[in-house]
Amino acid sequence: MNCQSNAGELVLEIGCEELPVWALRQALEHLQEKFPLFLQTHHLSFSELKIQGTPRRLAILATGLPERQKDRTEWVTGPSWSVAWDSSGKPTKAAMGFAGRCGVPAESLQRIATAKGEYLGYEKTVPGRDLGSLLAEALPDMLAGISFARPMHWSEDRFVFIRPVRWLLALFEGQPLSLKIADVQAGSETRGHRFLGSPAQPVRNAEHYRQVLAENSVVLDMAERRAIILRQLQAKAAELEGRLREDRELLDEVCGLNEFPMVIAGAIRREFLGLPEEVLITVMRKHQKYFCLEDDEGRLVPWFLAVTDSPGDPQDIIRRGHERVLEARLNDAAFFWKVDTEKALKDRLPMLDRCLFHLKLGSYLEKTRRIESIAMDLSSRWEGPGGERAMVSQAARLMKADLATDMVKELTELQGVMGGIYARQEGMPAAIWEAIYDQYLPRHLEDSSPRNKVGALLSLADRMDTLAGCFGVGIIPRGSSDPYALRRQAQGVVKILWDHDLPFTVAQLTDAALAAVEEKINRPTEEIRADIGLFFEQRIRYMLQQRGFSYDVVNAALAGGFEPPTETLLRTLALQQIRALPDFLDIAVAFKRVKNILKDIDWSRIPDPDPGLFREEAEKVLAASVEAAFPMVKKDMDQKQYFQALKGMAQLRPAVQSFFDQVLVMAPETNLRENRLALLRELSALFLLVGDISEIVMDGEATRS
Repeated sequence: MNCQSNAGELVLEIGCEELPVWALRQALEHLQEKFPLFLQTHHLSFSELKIQGTPRRLAILATGLPERQKDRTEWVTGPSWSVAWDSSGKPTKAAMGFAGRCGVPAESLQRIATAKGEYLGYEKTVPGRDLGSLLAEALPDMLAGISFARPMHWSEDRFVFIRPVRWLLALFEGQPLSLKIADVQAGSETRGHRFLGSPAQPVRNAEHYRQVLAENSVVLDMAERRAIILRQLQAKAAELEGRLREDRELLDEVCGLNEFPMVIAGAIRREFLGLPEEVLITVMRKHQKYFCLEDDEGRLVPWFLAVTDSPGDPQDIIRRGHERVLEARLNDAAFFWKVDTEKALKDRLPMLDRCLFHLKLGSYLEKTRRIESIAMDLSSRWEGPGGERAMVSQAARLMKADLATDMVKELTELQGVMGGIYARQEGMPAAIWEAIYDQYLPRHLEDSSPRNKVGALLSLADRMDTLAGCFGVGIIPRGSSDPYALRRQAQGVVKILWDHDLPFTVAQLTDAALAAVEEKINRPTEEIRADIGLFFEQRIRYMLQQRGFSYDVVNAALAGGFEPPTETLLRTLALQQIRALPDFLDIAVAFKRVKNILKDIDWSRIPDPDPGLFREEAEKVLAASVEAAFPMVKKDMDQKQYFQALKGMAQLRPAVQSFFDQVLVMAPETNLRENRLALLRELSALFLLVGDISEIVMDGEATRS
């Protein structure tokens, strides 16, 4: 936006107690959306806007702002023009009343033409307000509107926020603004780092604000902190002759934990390297926020890197503290590993009867039995290599056993993973331990699926048991509420089907799961099937759009249903590709015409087309073309060559165009009209084998989402 001649500079800082990382992210995202909207709504232009934050502060820096809004005019409409004047041309009571409310004589009112007719109107001037009063009014509500999971009241005015507000800096063109949030009056001072900076520092403007923070050990910009941390991590890793193991998520997290980041290294006792790598990484990453180092072959080395909110550690006090904490945790992990490996997974199964899955759906032992039943049902439909059905059964029985281990009780993030590791330790075949290890994959749309098909079947069975059970007892996601992550479970099912090219339909999966959980559900099975089917259709639509398919192509593909999901993906890909072919535009337009002609026809009384009733050469040619195309298209469909099938359909374009150019479909003779409609029905059925191409929006058409 353009800067106005009276452009000014705004410096806002909300200082608070340390924000959790997730809360800092939410606050920044909220302000990045809402503050520009506030400026736009109030007709305030700006040249540059930056919204930044640390654990102790949220900052808004803007330049090119006007001191106040411009005056503007707006029309106020009153009664209809026809009732505003009497027969002699004098204002009626309605007109006089409206003029009085506007504070002007009736003669100054004007005629306004609207879509609904002509009305009496008055153009009034709305004086602009100064920036300070607008901010004082809007900013408290803007901050209170951040949807934190656990907001609280911290002040007499019952201002709602995730943490107490401690100070407020608000300057416009170097002058303090009259602003109050959470009973804290705005001033012209900021605060430095809690331990390294000054508790109160005066600020003159944005440049001085950045300078003061830098001098008081605060790096305001999140991207700058990230770059500093990464640079230090890499330098420290090189110094230790190791290589930083990449962890972007952890890097993002520690950026939100520090105002003045500094990386230090700590040592790990070599005997702990005998623990499974997954255990070491989880202890360091999840519990301590430490980065791992590896050698050139990718093996962990006995060092860790920690990010501290300090300028250094000259006496190694911080380093030794981190090492003591990590050693205690790793001692616990080593003890859990020793105790857990003394007992086989199969011997832990009775303990699952004391682990509750859901009050209405029973224990994890019951769930395990259901998973085995579902997985065996699915494996009977899928012809895999010999012996895998026995592996599916064994893996299904053992997949939840690690929930009864000490390691998983302490490190819940490792459930499934530890089961796979313990199974490997017991010497089980790779197909079994890998399946147990991968049972919770994929965790999200970008995640990988289980690496083998035994694991794929187990993950499908587990997710479908959860879905069928929850839907069966009335736990169905509504709006944004999804406490059991059923949307993610369904998306995982679809992704596994796609990644492993499994031919199962959602209906088959649902029936297998419902048969296993039958005695737990309290709703009619037909209702459950219908609800689950609709739920999966919505998830598949979402997933296709997330993969980059346009909404209209997705509509076209799903018009013929979403079963089986693997074929739906292939059909969608074919429809996306075919729209680029030169013949497709004409055939799509023609199909739209066919669909419009057929939409209100009562087919109960119209027989199949009779070749003996074809009169025009064009309809004979079209009938022959459709008849010849059907077996070729069907062959391509059977081989899942959907793009090739669509290309074959597109070759009907000349015959279709000639038909519409030369044949009167709605002929006055009933037998001719119905015969031509029946021919178009066969043409439509041919195209619908792949999708409804009339749903695809062409250039120049109105779009709809």
